[in-house]
Amino acid sequence: MFCRKCGKELPSDSVFCISCGVAQQAGAAQKQINSADRQVVQEASGVKIPKSNPVSRRKKTKAKFLLSGLACGIAAIVLVVFIFISKGTTFSSVGTIEGSGYANPEAVMKAYLDALKTADLDAMISTFAVETFAKNYDLKARVERVRAYSAFNIEQSLPSSNKLTSNINVCLRKGFIARSIQFQYMNIFMQDMQYLGEVLSGHNVLMRNEQDIESLMKILHYDFLTSLNSIQIIEFVPPESISSQYSDEGIQESLRFLAYVHGADKVESVAARVRIDNRRFLLFVDTICYGGKWYMLTLGGRIGNALRISDLAAGVVLEEESRSDREN
Repeated sequence: MFCRKCGKELPSDSVFCISCGVAQQAGAAQKQINSADRQVVQEASGVKIPKSNPVSRRKKTKAKFLLSGLACGIAAIVLVVFIFISKGTTFSSVGTIEGSGYANPEAVMKAYLDALKTADLDAMISTFAVETFAKNYDLKARVERVRAYSAFNIEQSLPSSNKLTSNINVCLRKGFIARSIQFQYMNIFMQDMQYLGEVLSGHNVLMRNEQDIESLMKILHYDFLTSLNSIQIIEFVPPESISSQYSDEGIQESLRFLAYVHGADKVESVAARVRIDNRRFLLFVDTICYGGKWYMLTLGGRIGNALRISDLAAGVVLEEESRSDREN
C-alpha cells in the first residue's frame, strides 16, 4: 500500500505513514490504536502524534450545557413576557407623580397644606394634576385662543403625541409645580428680604459687600420647619367675598376656557385664611376636575387676577395686604 498523502510505499497493515505520520485508516480502525502503537510510529517517523485531551472534552461538554441552560432561560423569560403582555400587565414599577385625586376643591387644598406642614415635597406635588394634565392639554386650542406660540412662558409647548413628548411634558409640569412651591415658600418666609420681588422676577441683585452676602445667606439658610409645623387653616373663604371682580364674566369665562384647554370637567378657585406662627395669610389656588376627581392646577390663579396680584406671589399674601386690596 502507499501513503494516501505523501505516496510512500508502506506495509499493507500500516496504520500511520512512517514518513509523514498521516493516519492511513479512518473511522473505527483509528480508535483501536493503543499507546504502544503510537510510541512505535513516533519513534520510527519522528512525528509526534497528539493524544486526545479529556479535559478539553469536558470543557466542551460543559460549554454545551451552559449554552443549553442559557437558551432555556431566555425561552422562559420570553414565555413570562408573553404571559404578562397577554394579560395586559406592564413591568413598570414606577407609579404616577400625581395622586388619585380628591372629592372636592377644599379637600385638595387641605391635602396640599397638610403636606406643606410636614415639608413633604412629593406629597405636595402629588396633589397637582401632572400626568393627567400632560395627557389632556389641548395645545391647538390654546394657540387658537391667543393667536401666538412660544416654547417659553407657556404651560405646555408640545403635544403629548408620542412617548418622548409625553415624558417631556410630565417632567416640565413637575418642574413648574416645584418652582411655584419655591416661590410660595419664599413669599411666606422671606418677606423681610428687601429685594424679594426682584429675585423672584429673575433679576440679578448685586451684592455690594461681604455684609450683603452674609445677610442674604442668613435669610436663605434660616430653618423655617418649626414655622411650617404651625400651619393651621382658619377657614375657607368664598372667592367672591375676597374680590367682587371674581364674579365678573371675564374671570368666569377664563375659568371655562381653562377647563376646555385642559380637557377637564371644571376649574374652580379656592381660598383659605391660614395662620402661620402669629401671622395670618390668605392662600388661593385654582383646582381642576377630571372625571369627578379634583387636583391642584396652579398656585394663585384667577383669584390672584381678580386681586391684581402677580403670579410671582404664588397664591399667598398677608391678610392685611389682601384687605387693603379689596378696599381699593
